[in-house]
Amino acid sequence: MKPTLSLFEEMKRTNIIANVVTYNVVLDLLAKAGRMDEASEVLRQLKESGGWPDVITYGVMMDGHGKQGNLAAADVLFTELKQKGFTLSEVIFNIHIKNHGKAGNDQRVGVLFEEMKLRGLSPAQIPPWLQLHGYAQR
Repeated sequence: MKPTLSLFEEMKRTNIIANVVTYNVVLDLLAKAGRMDEASEVLRQLKESGGWPDVITYGVMMDGHGKQGNLAAADVLFTELKQKGFTLSEVIFNIHIKNHGKAGNDQRVGVLFEEMKLRGLSPAQIPPWLQLHGYAQR
């Protein structure tokens, strides 16, 4: 991870403009390392530089926050995704449902499961244990 972060810092120092894919790689590394404060700062830098986070950016950040139990931050990102008009995929719902399911938020899982179905998304992409959480709330 260190070489990648060093290269990213070098790119910024030499005014090489990173694209969203580069940012996503850095965010993914930080999220997997549990360094969500740093990941949030990198996301802020992406936005301030005029870059546009994509659905992958949001998914990586939601997953990282969820793994640390910061569901409030994951919820903010999920809401931001919807407000910005991104197409929400099974993957995004899976991440968000997984986060809330692991935290025992069965009611929220049920709401997300229903929203997913209303959007015409297939719950077949959701692991069975998460589907049970969703059905339990019906």
